[in-house]
Parts: sequence; structure tokens; C-alpha cells
Amino acid sequence: VEVSYEQANEVTYAAHLAEEGAGIALVDLLPLGGGVAPPGTSTLAAVGLLDVEIVDPVFEATFTRGMGGSEVVARFGGSVEVPAWGVFFDFEAAAGQLEDGSLFALLALKSTGLTMSAIAESLFGVNFPVFDFFGSAFTFGVFANAGSNGVPDRFLDDFFLGDQFAAYVSADAPSVALVAQFSWPYCSPFGAQDPLLWLCQLGRNAYQGLGLDLYAIAQVTIGSLRISAVLGNIEIGYGFVLESVVLYGQVSSGARRRDADADEQQQQQQQPRDVNGRAEGDGGGDEDGGTGVVFGLEVTIHVPVPGQSEILKFVGTIELDLTAQQVFATLEMHGFWHAPYGIPWVHVGQMRIGVGVKVAKPFIYSFELGGRVELGYGSEADFGCSDEDFSSAGPCMAGEAYFGIYLSAPQDSYFYGSLQGLTLRKVADLALAASGSTLTTGDFPDFIFDNELNVDATFSWNGAGDAVELLDGSVEIPAGLWVKGEAYFLVGQGLTVPGVSDAWGGAFELAIDYANGYVYFDAQPQPVDLGSAVVLQRSADDSENGPIYHLEFAVMEQEE
Repeated sequence: VEVSYEQANEVTYAAHLAEEGAGIALVDLLPLGGGVAPPGTSTLAAVGLLDVEIVDPVFEATFTRGMGGSEVVARFGGSVEVPAWGVFFDFEAAAGQLEDGSLFALLALKSTGLTMSAIAESLFGVNFPVFDFFGSAFTFGVFANAGSNGVPDRFLDDFFLGDQFAAYVSADAPSVALVAQFSWPYCSPFGAQDPLLWLCQLGRNAYQGLGLDLYAIAQVTIGSLRISAVLGNIEIGYGFVLESVVLYGQVSSGARRRDADADEQQQQQQQPRDVNGRAEGDGGGDEDGGTGVVFGLEVTIHVPVPGQSEILKFVGTIELDLTAQQVFATLEMHGFWHAPYGIPWVHVGQMRIGVGVKVAKPFIYSFELGGRVELGYGSEADFGCSDEDFSSAGPCMAGEAYFGIYLSAPQDSYFYGSLQGLTLRKVADLALAASGSTLTTGDFPDFIFDNELNVDATFSWNGAGDAVELLDGSVEIPAGLWVKGEAYFLVGQGLTVPGVSDAWGGAFELAIDYANGYVYFDAQPQPVDLGSAVVLQRSADDSENGPIYHLEFAVMEQEE
């Protein structure tokens, strides 16, 4: 039993209770005394289920008090061992209340290590280990989410066992998902001295294109059915790995169409949209809220780059909306291409391009493009830049920009741009290196580069009602207009600024959500000495930080 209490950043996490047990056997729970067995006992014994045992059960109760409210979560989980089959079934059950006040309940069950030979031995009493060589690893699971507003994605990892299925199951709305996996070939059951192990591994290496996993997923949500088939884990050779090929179809009722017809723009004006340019929750659908049908294909492949250690991941998707008669395609590159065209201090990555085309009357109705460029000789492999390298004293700086234009609903277009670690000294060092000069900024007078502006800033505009996530959530664009970051003026030799002895600046943030009539401004500069009598600082006990300038207001609806 463990009870923990933690306080950090004025947010309290309290009352965490966990209890673990050695195991609970099913046979011990059945009333087998008196010589009379309950009905079905013989059947359970025949199929090997009488010896089932819950191994290491865990009960956990967590209470979290955050700035947005309180969260209460109760969880019970563990593994169910079936000795006769030689497999485990992992399970998770959780329920509680999130910070926003919504209630939720989750149930997840997943098999582990189920093989054809084990099933045959349990049902027929005969062991056929050769089945395992020909591919017999099965995994199946059930995930049920009864959250009134869905549940956070982190619960998929926390309560869905953090396995590969979480990538294909959504928790945005109440739903039930059935998942299954088949792996070929499956070599784990063979012992180290078993000749079949050698044959299995030889077969997988010799026929790399046939070593694969096949998934089947069906998820039902309110007003929607999505079925996916996934082919993955295919080693093509020469470092190329086909991570997954996903073919999916979705039928949605009550959907509302967003196409490129001008006479529909006003009807769609207040509809949030996803990164495919459709109204949120839209699988197509007609104007009257009928049924929408969408089919899609997604391919993910890992590509090695000669001369660098990092493997790039490319994700391509193409989606056909039958009801709206439009096609949307995207291509993303995750990771960085270091030293392109032999330039060692350039790193390009996190790129995305998307195009939407109207089928009935062909023309491009949406276009998306973006990427990130990092400059500098970083401390990571292939001169890549780490987070510390973007400090004012570090060697790297970066810029990124992403935009999306929707001709069918221009008000929902978005833009995102950021600068990180930008200083005059870094720009000069890279310019000198690019020109082939042997000079560095250290060869110039100190006052030229010791007095400069160091900026980390982000600017974004998103006209949709909800945030847009790109590149698996690595870029998030909130609704409305946002300007935020940090700016510091470094004061060095040859320059004197009243009230500032070394460096002055601070963090700033400005948000304007025009759709909801909301404005937010916050600035937290460093202290300023206005003379021997006046110093502007955070408080009497905090001389490290300056005062807080904060403005926040919203247009409220008047109650009648």
C-alpha cells in the first residue's frame, strides 16, 4: 500500500492509493465443498479455464486538484493467467470525473501470446508446435469508453495498456472498439535449443516482406461506425520498414457537408473543421444532416537516410468523401533530414503538404503546406539540435511555418509561425561559416554582438472554432489569434541601459479569440531598478522576477 502527496507549481496532487496482491485463483472462489460442484464446472475444467488466476491485481484511487478543477479516478487492473493455454489476458477498468466535470468509464481487455498450437492443445489435447512457425500469434482486445465527452488521449496509454492498438482507437466520444492482431511468423514459443526457432528466424530473415502483423479494428461511436484493416511491421530490406498500411471506411449519420460550393459557405460558417477541411465529426453527409460515407488509405514507412543515424518517417493519406464528392490527400515527413545537399549546419524536417480536390467539378478547394528548418551545429547526432542548443548561448536557431487555405470556407483558414533561439550572433556565425570565412564573431568588437535581442516567439491564426493538431500533435494551433514567447535584450560591454545591469526581458502572451469575444494578455518581465528608492519586482520576497501585467476580458451574454 502506497500513499503519496506531491505539490508542484501551486497545483496539488493528493491521495494516491495503490494496492497489489500476489494473485486470486478462480478455483478458490467457487463453492466446491460438500462434493457438489456448481453447474458448468466440468466445462470450465475441460477447456482449461478452471485454473484461471488473477495475477498482481492493482487497485488505484487518484485525486487531483488542478487549476481547471478536480479529477477523481478509480482504477482496477491486472492480468488473468490461463495456465492450460499458456496465455495472459490483461485487463483495465476505470471510472471517475475529469477536471471539466464530465464523467467517464473505461474497460479494456487484451489477450497476450495466444497461439494456434496452444489453442489446439487446449481444445483437442494435441500439441502442434509447427503451427507457430507458419504464423499463429493472435492478440485480440475490447475497449469500451463511456465518457460523456470522451476521455483524454493519455487514457489510451494508461488504460489501454499502451500497446499498438492505441494508435488506431479514438477516445474522443463514447464508443466500443473491437481489435484483433495476427502476426507471421511468430518465433517466441520456441526455446533457445529448439531447431524450429532457428528455422523460424531464418524464414523471417529470408522472407522479410512476409514478416508482418495484420490488425482488424471496428469502433462504434454515437452516430458513427468505423472499420479499419491494418497491415504492418513489414521489413522491406536495406533499412526500409513499412510500419503500417491502413485501409478504413466510416459511416456517419447526421453529418453535414462542407464542399466548395459558394452557396453553402454561409451554412458552414460556424462549423469547426478538422485538418482534412471537413466540418468536425463530418464523414461527408448532405445538407439536411443525412448519412456520410468516407473511405481512406494511410501508408506509413520508415526511410533511412545515407550518412545519418536518424530514420525518417513518411505518412501519406488519401481520403475519398463519397457524399461530398471530394478527395483530400496529405504527405508528412516526421523527423529531420540532416545536412541536406552536404550543408552540415542545416536540418529540415516536420514537413506537411495537403491538397483537397472537388471531384464533381474538378478544382482545388484546399491547400496546406508547412515545415521546420533548424540552423546550427547542434550537440546531437548528425549535428542535430537539442532543446538546450536553442538557448541564447547555444549554437542553434530555428523557424517553422504552417498554413492551410480553404476556398470553401476562407474564414476557417489557419497560419502558424515561430522563431526559436534567434540572435544576431548566431546569424553572423552561420553567415561567416557559409561564406567559407575563417572569421568568427569573436574576432569582432564585443559591443557589436554583446548587445542584441534574443527572441523565442510564436504567432498563429486559426479561424475555426477548435484547435488544429498537425504531425501527431507536435504542432497545435489554438482557435483565434495568438502571439506568445520570450524576448530578452542582452546588455554587454559599451552600452548602458538605466535600471538594467545584465539582461532584461521576459515572457509575453497575447490571445484574441474573436469568435467568442475573448482577449487575454500576460507579460512577466524581469525586475527594473528605477533608482535607489524604487525597484519594480514580483514581491518583497521575490527579487528574481518582475511584476505581472495581466489583462483578460470576455463579452458576456446578458441574462434576461
